[in-house]
Amino acid sequence: MRSFAREAATLVILEDLHWSDEASFELLRYVSRELSDERLLVLATYRSDELHRRHPLTKTLAVLQRERLVSKIELRRLDRDGVAELVATTLGALPRVMPQALIDAIFRRCDGNPFFAEELLRTLADEGALVSTDSGWTVHATNLESLRIPESIVETVRARVERLPDDVRRTLDAASVIGAHFPTDLFGIVQPAASVDVSFEGHLRELADVQLVRESPSASEPYSFRHALTREVVYQDLLPTERKRLHHAVASALMRSRTAEPAIIAHHLMAAGLHRDSVPYLIDAAERAQAAGAPREAAALYRSALEIGLEDEQIPSTLQRLGEAYLTFDVVLAAKTADEARTRYETARDREGVSRAHLLASKAWRRYPDGRRALEHALKALDAVSDDASLELGRATANLADLRVISGAWQEAATLADRAISLGERFADPWTLSNALIIKGRALRFVSMEEALTLVDRGRELAIRDGLRDTTMPGYTIGALIMGFLRRPLDARRKFIDEGLDYARRYGIEESAHLEYMLASIIAATGDWDAALAVTSTAHESHRQYSLGLEAMIKRGRNGPAAALPLSLEVAEFGVRSQFAWDFIWAIPQAATACLLAGQDETGRAWLARLRQRLDEDADARAQAIVLGGAAFIAATIVAALLADEPDWIRDIEAGLAWRKDPAMDLHRAEIRAIASIFSGNTADTPRHLTRLFEEGSEHWGAVGSGGAWYTVICVREAGRRGLALNENWRPVITAAREFSERARASWYLDQLTRHGVIP
Repeated sequence: MRSFAREAATLVILEDLHWSDEASFELLRYVSRELSDERLLVLATYRSDELHRRHPLTKTLAVLQRERLVSKIELRRLDRDGVAELVATTLGALPRVMPQALIDAIFRRCDGNPFFAEELLRTLADEGALVSTDSGWTVHATNLESLRIPESIVETVRARVERLPDDVRRTLDAASVIGAHFPTDLFGIVQPAASVDVSFEGHLRELADVQLVRESPSASEPYSFRHALTREVVYQDLLPTERKRLHHAVASALMRSRTAEPAIIAHHLMAAGLHRDSVPYLIDAAERAQAAGAPREAAALYRSALEIGLEDEQIPSTLQRLGEAYLTFDVVLAAKTADEARTRYETARDREGVSRAHLLASKAWRRYPDGRRALEHALKALDAVSDDASLELGRATANLADLRVISGAWQEAATLADRAISLGERFADPWTLSNALIIKGRALRFVSMEEALTLVDRGRELAIRDGLRDTTMPGYTIGALIMGFLRRPLDARRKFIDEGLDYARRYGIEESAHLEYMLASIIAATGDWDAALAVTSTAHESHRQYSLGLEAMIKRGRNGPAAALPLSLEVAEFGVRSQFAWDFIWAIPQAATACLLAGQDETGRAWLARLRQRLDEDADARAQAIVLGGAAFIAATIVAALLADEPDWIRDIEAGLAWRKDPAMDLHRAEIRAIASIFSGNTADTPRHLTRLFEEGSEHWGAVGSGGAWYTVICVREAGRRGLALNENWRPVITAAREFSERARASWYLDQLTRHGVIP
């Protein structure tokens, strides 16, 4: 080694020192001392988990450190990103394309240990649960959490456990049943000592010495297993009878504690085979989980209680609470569970329960959305309790008011909301009162914007105060919408939306697509289309329709109309199927615009004819659609009208908006007049209106396919198509549109501006 080092710098690598014997460590100490002046580096690796105070390597390292012959580099456990990178590198893929469920499952079970992570991956591949396909890696396991522990890990843990004294081993067995973290005061109850002199604290210190457990900063649970898989191996090696005995002992001990979590007690009772005894604790735990903003956990606990079995009189209310938990993350299951609860309530002749079940079903179909079924259940919820004033009547009235305001029946909605407010105050019901305030604000938003925002703010604040999360989110959504109509500063609007999304994340609310869509639209209006797409990519699948229109607009701006056409048609078909009168009416002119731009003129005009037919269904339909469809409807309809050369639409839109006085109307008038000037051939006047759309504060809410750059591209394109000349007044707006397009990487916009935006 000395000769090698004198010829060139030399690196000697020694792996797995924890398996070496005393003689090898003596050699290492000798080499380190004798060759310390040579160009020689010894790189040695060992697993700290395998070391304990009496391990010979512990003494060797202490000596070398004292003589300053060694530098120690500690490799910490991998965090989730580290595990993701390890998995991706092992499988030859990018971390972002790996199945996230796979990353989460491996991270939870390996606890940051690279060896465990690699062994878990190998087992998945060996068992055919992880398969490479042309589109990447696919996980076929139905439940990653039930993945078998690799034999290599089992044998590693067993080898260390088998070296323990019997009494210490029994303490370790008891710890594996208590849980990943454990207090010392349970051991005397769970694992009776063979001798009164035994010290469980001493056993735990010995287990810590051999790196099986570690001390925790928690005062109530001062010890924990060093690795989750270590506990699993020890637990699985227990005989079934001994496992049940220990679980029963743990449950009995916890039941005597006032601070024990009911979910943990229920777990131990079920593991002990005492399923019926666990039911009250499951229900208690579910209610706590729901109150803490963990609806998925609450639903799982309610389901467990129902599967074990409840008394007949408990079943309807438990089903109702299960449906309420589902409502935040799976509206279809919420509706199905509500129907089952309703049937049970009807059998019990419980009118208030029937009303509550119909109300739950109505809210579920409202979110799906299926307006017909939502309204059907809303009316039945009201009818079930219409004979006498009650808390249920107040809630059913508020819910019906919500559906009526969606349908554009604002006066009826405001009247119903007033009635609900009165009932909410009479029965001191914050749910009814907060919902009715928000609904009335929504009904008044085009009559008195400031008053509407005040009502919505009052309702939202009341909902937050009383922990009414399913009411708080609409309060944020409607509040953000009205702030847009009032043209409040962009920073204030974004801060408000971020506050609402933070609230949703904090309390496990997954159905926040409206706010996500608004946030994405604001970001897109600034030109950061990639960031906008990042927001829409997180949207809950059942509410993808809110983001598809924006995604289609971005795809069109970058890749051209043909590339965006399938997305536009998908969201339009959803709008037709949604059953709400006007909630997605904007999707129909969006489809017309997409087809006309893609050269499918006949199909585009067919979509406009379909829109005309829908608007002619009743006398009030046209005004309702124009107002409820919002900025997205106005933008898509006037552009489609220009592309199809159907100027009558411009007059219809102007007539429908004539009574509105809110600040957003200034922008709508500018949009309409810009398009109308191309119709009339007066291109000299067009830039004046387009300039208005580039002014600060002109960012639209949910205006899919609107904004200064979009209108400039369309007007330039249509002016060129019609042979209309552009004068010098166009130069500033074309420059502004080009700058936006470059920022957004909107290649099709830039192509249209270059091709048609020529100023002589």
